[in-house]
Amino acid sequence: MISARYVSVGVLGVVSAFHAGLAAGMPWGAAAWGGHHSGVLPGPLRVASGCACVAWALAAAAVARAPSWRRRPRWLLHVGLTSVATVGAVVNALSPSGFERYGWAPVCLVLALAAWRSRQP
Repeated sequence: MISARYVSVGVLGVVSAFHAGLAAGMPWGAAAWGGHHSGVLPGPLRVASGCACVAWALAAAAVARAPSWRRRPRWLLHVGLTSVATVGAVVNALSPSGFERYGWAPVCLVLALAAWRSRQP
């Protein structure tokens, strides 16, 4: 059986790669940031995607290394990630963008469940 931690790291990697693509100019604007920009995102949102790419990659690295951490910091990491992913699932489910509603909302929900399951060693 695949560990919830591996699922978390994988989903975080996909989200990070998606934001890297947005920052690099891929025409996926309809699937991000509310779906208001079809095609390539405008400059400020590309910068925001670059920052999001780094943040999600750091989260993936932290989750991958978490088993070597003490219990309290590991628990805080996973509960924090669960909270962020749950909020992301709700916000994406309420988005006018079909990509976000039917694509990213379930991805965020999977991340929230995997992060919650992996809060224990």
